[in-house]
Amino acid sequence: MTAIALACLGPFVLSLFGADFTVGYPTLLTVLTGLVLRAASGPVEYLLNMTGHHRDTVRVYALAALANVGLNLLLIPAFGILGAAIATYTAMLGGNACLFVLVQKRLGVNAFVFSFKRRAVNTAPVAGPSIAPCPVA
Repeated sequence: MTAIALACLGPFVLSLFGADFTVGYPTLLTVLTGLVLRAASGPVEYLLNMTGHHRDTVRVYALAALANVGLNLLLIPAFGILGAAIATYTAMLGGNACLFVLVQKRLGVNAFVFSFKRRAVNTAPVAGPSIAPCPVA
């Protein structure tokens, strides 16, 4: 909700910092989109770290950092600050996608915020201790 509000009010908010900041609105939209997409994949990093798969997380983040440097070297000269935002969030979302796949593979958990599969509802009675009726004398 905050991202939508900031996207709608972005030009006004940026103008509060000066007229030169309003040209950064496309960059603001790129950053907001990246953050919302990252949040949609759930807490995949934490799930891997807490379940003993922290080495996988380190490997993925190392590759994402290398991709970030490479993409920044390619995109900043051509697109400036917008290129930096695109490069950074492309690398970050790529790393997050890899972590998401690893969580599904290693833990069998779908951490995506929306589930596309319909889950079957178990309507069987809950098994618990059986209580025998008290005999009446």
